[in-house]
Amino acid sequence: MKRVFIHLSTAACNYKGSIELGDDIVVKNNTEFIDLGKTIGNNTCLERVAFCRCNRRVPGDDTTRKFIEGFKCSASVKEIIFVPFSFSHGLGYELMNFYQDSNDRLEHIFIESCPMSYRGFVTLFNTLKACRNLRIIRIGNCYTDGHPYINDGCIGDIVRAIKSNYNLKALRLRGNNIGIKGCTKIANLLSDPQSNLIEVDLVRNNINDECVKILANALMNNKKLIVLCLDRNTNITRSGFDIFENLLCNTSSINATYLSNHTLLAVESEGQRVQMKTKIRKLMENNRNKDKNKVAMFKILKFHNHLSMVPFYEWDLKVLPIAIKWFDTAFTHFQTHNDQKVIGMKKLSAIYEFARMLPTYFVPTPLIQARSNKRKHSMMTRSRRGNGV
Repeated sequence: MKRVFIHLSTAACNYKGSIELGDDIVVKNNTEFIDLGKTIGNNTCLERVAFCRCNRRVPGDDTTRKFIEGFKCSASVKEIIFVPFSFSHGLGYELMNFYQDSNDRLEHIFIESCPMSYRGFVTLFNTLKACRNLRIIRIGNCYTDGHPYINDGCIGDIVRAIKSNYNLKALRLRGNNIGIKGCTKIANLLSDPQSNLIEVDLVRNNINDECVKILANALMNNKKLIVLCLDRNTNITRSGFDIFENLLCNTSSINATYLSNHTLLAVESEGQRVQMKTKIRKLMENNRNKDKNKVAMFKILKFHNHLSMVPFYEWDLKVLPIAIKWFDTAFTHFQTHNDQKVIGMKKLSAIYEFARMLPTYFVPTPLIQARSNKRKHSMMTRSRRGNGV
């Protein structure tokens, strides 16, 4: 058994064990709970422990202390889940404090549908700050008085707690109240070149077009984020999603296209699919290729009808073999007849432009001189005729 879901009541529970949560274990009394702590401590295979308070009484202080004494002996538990659970006092508070001291153990922390207070949030903040080995953080649907607790101000604190944690791979913040200020804080994380985040989940928040713009700008130079989940943010319009088009393929110049984002694979938007262009989806599908040079090549060939050689004029013909090799490489990457036809035409166009810019390399000098003399003779003849000679 690698995952267990501990219920602290024999009464019916709205949450059931699953692949994500673990196999159900129902605690009937304090003695069973203390023994369970010892069993977990002696288990070398258990990786995930989930706790459900079931909205009923939690164990008393003495029982909690004895449970944690056994629990802390475990060297294999790396993931903790709370649904729904309070961190203001009791078991939740004590477990959080335990992980603040044993901060190298915790890799995943999932907090779902938990009541939240200021004291509980401070406990969470200190745990996130202390645990530098965290890979996944999920904080969703936390509430106070029936309203989302995690707002823009809280996100600022969360970002501050995890800012230098470069082990973090996924930040999942579903069902909260994150808006423009919160997205600005998250964008600071994404702009950090040392960040290793590959997923940011902002499903069902208060995200609008301005938020999308902030996040997209942060991804201009980000080469690691793969998934940005924006499902069920009803304030995002088609204009908001269109921002990703320029992020994925900036066509203002060949260099801008080359430097576009070739990493983002998905901007999840179930229920908003009509609002996202097919072009954007195809660009993200193209990003799935692990060879990012090929991805950039595809975008350059597809969206630039003419590959100007003018910027390379001062290099004379030194760059021509490089250009030809680039086109030849494109031939090997794109095998369809239509693609190869397009590549061939653009290759010939590039060579022709070099020939026009640097004719002395392609036409013998005497012939050029003869053509020049012929033009001069023709001009002189026309001039004499104009003067009546």
